[in-house]
Amino acid sequence: MYSYVARNQHLQSTLVFISKDLKNFQSLKTIKIYGNKILNHDFIVEFLNINIGQNMYLISPEKLCNKLLTLSEIKDAKINLNYAGILSIDIAERIPFAIWWNRNSKFLVDKKGHKITKKFKLREYKDLIIIFGENFQQALQEFINYTSRFKYRKDIRILHFIGNRRWDVYMNSNIIIKLPEKNLELSLKKCEEILDNDKYKNRVNIIDLRLFPKKVYFKIGK
Repeated sequence: MYSYVARNQHLQSTLVFISKDLKNFQSLKTIKIYGNKILNHDFIVEFLNINIGQNMYLISPEKLCNKLLTLSEIKDAKINLNYAGILSIDIAERIPFAIWWNRNSKFLVDKKGHKITKKFKLREYKDLIIIFGENFQQALQEFINYTSRFKYRKDIRILHFIGNRRWDVYMNSNIIIKLPEKNLELSLKKCEEILDNDKYKNRVNIIDLRLFPKKVYFKIGK
């Protein structure tokens, strides 16, 4: 029976066709990437060292996922490879919240203070808050939580973390707010009271709450 099959030209051509089709079936045909805004498609493909046409069975979605998570820009990733030869990469990037100026270097950071090391053009993120200082990461999340209820939060332009313990806030309206190390929520409410007061509105230059609640200082401009 085997001898007969081996001499059957029609069957041999069929086996060749199946072999070629199977080889084609095993190859990667499409790479789809979702959720990327900071990192572009070509960078991700090159970083993962994957190519159209390579053997699917040599691709490990788990290893690719772990490699992606080494990038500071990526918070989470899911990768799926199906038998149709489609590799789907769904990534969750860290969302830039501010620009951190650290001496002569600048980085994007998210709301938790995680540094995003990608090079970027300032004009692309010109509306982000600017942060100066060091070791602010843990304090930043607390600050954001309290300022989410701050009436003038959209006017904040620059944050300066002073002495690893407190914030100076620079507003677009040219007002400087010196916040205390503690009592942050109450001090922001006090700041609102001052800024809402018709007597001081549009006249205050500096609000110094460093000794709040014992003392409050503010400077009135002309």
